[in-house]
Amino acid sequence: MAEEPLEDIGLTVVAETPNGHYMHADSRDAIQREEGLGGIVATLGDLPSSLTLMFHPFRYYVLRRIEQELELRTSTMQMLRYPQGYFDVVQHQIEVFRARTSSDAFRKQVRDWNEAVSLAVTVPYEFAFNGREGEFHQIMESQFRDYGEMVHSVGLDQIKKIIAELNREARSLEPNAEILKILRFTKRKYRLERVTGALGGAVYLISMAEIIRRSTEMVFKIELPEEHDSEGFNRYFFGADRLTDDYRARGEFLRTLGLDHSIRLRWYVEGDTEFGGLETELARDGNIELINLRGEVAAAKGKGLSFRENLLADMNRSVYSWQGFSKGKAWGAKLMEFARSNQKMKQRDGSSTTRPIIEAIYLARHAADCNYFLSRTDCEIDINTGKLKNKPKQERN
Repeated sequence: MAEEPLEDIGLTVVAETPNGHYMHADSRDAIQREEGLGGIVATLGDLPSSLTLMFHPFRYYVLRRIEQELELRTSTMQMLRYPQGYFDVVQHQIEVFRARTSSDAFRKQVRDWNEAVSLAVTVPYEFAFNGREGEFHQIMESQFRDYGEMVHSVGLDQIKKIIAELNREARSLEPNAEILKILRFTKRKYRLERVTGALGGAVYLISMAEIIRRSTEMVFKIELPEEHDSEGFNRYFFGADRLTDDYRARGEFLRTLGLDHSIRLRWYVEGDTEFGGLETELARDGNIELINLRGEVAAAKGKGLSFRENLLADMNRSVYSWQGFSKGKAWGAKLMEFARSNQKMKQRDGSSTTRPIIEAIYLARHAADCNYFLSRTDCEIDINTGKLKNKPKQERN
């Protein structure tokens, strides 16, 4: 930003602020010198007080890549093995840096880094993420009518490489993919403005990759893999290809980390006696809900959904459904207390087995911790025992 329009090749006035200052876009190439960029800062002089440098946060990517070019590439064991060798290593690194930064290839590399950022900053963030495709195209046509042409000129294959590179750089900053996924589910203002350090840098890069991916999908009318997904991992474990676009898959992912405390299993019982007995045992299990049908195969007489619709609703919400209708009033609170104190019962042959009610409670708690989509994909009910068993491999999908 400058008090007066600047006349320099590569600088373009893009807006004038209400207080009379001029905003410029800088499309100049990196400086090229025969001796490379070593010591370049000392030759630049002071920034005039009438100028203010401003950067889009996503330009962090360029700075990150330049920082990598400046890193001293030597083993951390050098000090223990041969300290004097540091002098030779540093001198060699200086020579390599000068040679590399004096080349046309380096200038092109810097240009490519900036163009990757341009792909992300050209699209308004909120339109890339809210699914309002009509407004996205309207904005593109009115403010960024050349964006589609730019994407086509870059080419789909190159854009895929850019997205992959952004993902790799993000993982180099924060290798724990689950942390980045969790932060993606937070509000934009939080993850882009309050998360700092290396983790904050990784969030920037992942956000850039997602913006470019979504924008490319709209332009080419295709679907690309979500960030962090590989070879259908999300669909296999969480039931959908896009965690960010599917609330059930997102919930399943959070459950695997113990971060979702919503209902995981609904246990439908026939009446007050059964309800009272199980309630004493499961009162502290917040992710298991008991539904008392009071002898009716419907919830909340006259007001709730039919029992069949209850089960369908549970399925749509990825909630396990259990039904217990066979025992009647034999399941009372006192019998539950007795069963808790005597969890094994003897058989005629002298052996002992776990009481059915104790086993049922154990299985209910276990089910609440299981992956819903993985269970549906890989398992089925054994009609002879009523227990889960693995499906034949050819039936898994």
